[in-house]
Amino acid sequence: MAWLIAARSHCLASEAVELTWDPSPNSDIVAYHVYYGTASGVYTHTLTFSDLSEVIVPGLEPGEAYYFAVSAIDGNGVESDLSNEAYYLAPVPNPIELQAQLAVASPDVELTWSPDPSGLIVAYLVYYGTESGIYTNSSPIPASSGMMISDLAPGETYYFAVTSIDVYGDESGFSTEASAVIPNPKPILLQTQTYSDGHGRPYLMRINTGSVVSGYWQMDFSTDLQNWTFYTAGYGLGNGDGYDVNVFVPVDPNQSQMFYRLVSY
Repeated sequence: MAWLIAARSHCLASEAVELTWDPSPNSDIVAYHVYYGTASGVYTHTLTFSDLSEVIVPGLEPGEAYYFAVSAIDGNGVESDLSNEAYYLAPVPNPIELQAQLAVASPDVELTWSPDPSGLIVAYLVYYGTESGIYTNSSPIPASSGMMISDLAPGETYYFAVTSIDVYGDESGFSTEASAVIPNPKPILLQTQTYSDGHGRPYLMRINTGSVVSGYWQMDFSTDLQNWTFYTAGYGLGNGDGYDVNVFVPVDPNQSQMFYRLVSY
C-alpha cells in the first residue's frame, strides 16, 4: 500500500518541519518510521513514532534541503513500503538585530535586541572582541532581550554579536554586529574649601569633587608632587554632586605646603 506524505514549515521554528500523512487503514498499525536525509531517496536519519499521522521533526540545518518518507509498522513488526517522498527546504532565519550603547555614567556597554516571539529560545550567547568579526569573549545568559557588558578596556572599540539557543540545543547564526567605543575616563577634578577660625586663621580644609567618581577611591598627599603617601580611602556614589568624595583635612599653618591627589579604581 502507499499513502501521501506532506511537509511544511513548523510555525514556531525554522529548523523544524511538520510532517502529515494519511493514516493507514490497517487497524493493526502501532507505529510509523520517518526516514529523512539531504539527498532524494537517501535517508540517513530515522525516527519512530507511535500511531500518529502528524509529527514535528526538529534539528534541521537552515538553508539545507531535506527529503522525507514514511513507513507503517504493524503489531507483528512488519514494515510497509515507503510512502511518496516529501521535500522541504529549511529557511535561513533573519539575523537578530543587535544594538549597543554606552551605559549612563559608566564605561559599561548595554546590548539590546528584540526577543524571539516563538517561545522556543531558552538562552542567548553574547560574543565580543576588539576586531570586527573576531570574538574572543563570550557570555551565556538565559532568554532575555538585553545584557550589560562590564570590564571593557578604556579607549578600545568593541564589536558584539548574539546567537540564540533553542529548546533543541541548536544555536542560531550570528546577529547583526554592533560596536561601541569605550571612552577614556575623564580626570577627576578636586575642589577645596578652607574654613577659618574667629581670628581668620585656616584650621580645616574640605576636599571634594563635582565630577563623577564611581567605586572605590584613594587619596594620597605629598609635599613635592613626587613622593606620595596614603591619606584615606572611600567609596564614590557616582552622582557627581560634590559628595562623591568628601574629606576633611586639618590645617596646620606651620606645615609645609601640601598637595593631594585622588585615584579611582
